Amino acid sequence: MAFLAASWRHSDVARHATGAEAEAGPLVAEYGEMRSQLTRLRLLAADGVVEAGQSLLRLQRRVHDVPAGPERDEALAAASRARRVVIAAAKKEMGLL
Repeated sequence: MAFLAASWRHSDVARHATGAEAEAGPLVAEYGEMRSQLTRLRLLAADGVVEAGQSLLRLQRRVHDVPAGPERDEALAAASRARRVVIAAAKKEMGLL
């Protein structure tokens, strides 16, 4: 949950960040939180959940790295799709699918 929450916050901040703001505190902090939470997932979750989380983390970095505009919008959409993959993997692991 904390990993996904940080992902959503990162995307929300990135959606409104421009230029130097993309390197500023909140965006960097949320990405760091995702990395920290992914470490916890590595210890506690099944491989499928971890792999989905790693993919999402990479996509969030792309959101972070591309300039505001259509390229970032595309990266945000890819991150959103990846969040759904993480959720599906977690539900499968918990027997909820």
